[in-house]
Amino acid sequence: MGREDKRRHVSREFKRDAVQLVTERGRPMGKVARELDLHPNLLHLWRRKFLAEGDKAGQHERGPLNRDNLRPSYHS
Repeated sequence: MGREDKRRHVSREFKRDAVQLVTERGRPMGKVARELDLHPNLLHLWRRKFLAEGDKAGQHERGPLNRDNLRPSYHS
């Protein structure tokens, strides 16, 4: 039986939006991670990366952020 790759691949926009919920909306990182079904360490990593790159993780163009429009896509 082969090993299945259970990693999901998310877009840069998803990562930016998740980070924005913490950095600009002031939401608790642990709560955001749980709502988006992410490990909190992964969200911390994304935050550090966006801050280091100078990306403000803002200027959201799709309207208000909410849980429904931040769902990642899963690849089989």
